[in-house]
Amino acid sequence: MSKAQNRLKSSSSNANSTDRMPTLNLVLLGPTFLLLVFAYAILLDRQIFVVLVFILLGRQDYVTLIIVT
Repeated sequence: MSKAQNRLKSSSSNANSTDRMPTLNLVLLGPTFLLLVFAYAILLDRQIFVVLVFILLGRQDYVTLIIVT
């Protein structure tokens, strides 16, 4: 292979590695998450019912169920 082909090959492999979208993980932050949900509901003018379930196993875990109608 010529030097130009090597450069082209290496630049295309670098482009492929940088084109990948980073993975986003949703973390439920308890009250902060709920405030964002309510702000989203107000902005979109939709009815959103949020059901909070507190599970007490030595600590409080926030579990949310969001129903968009």
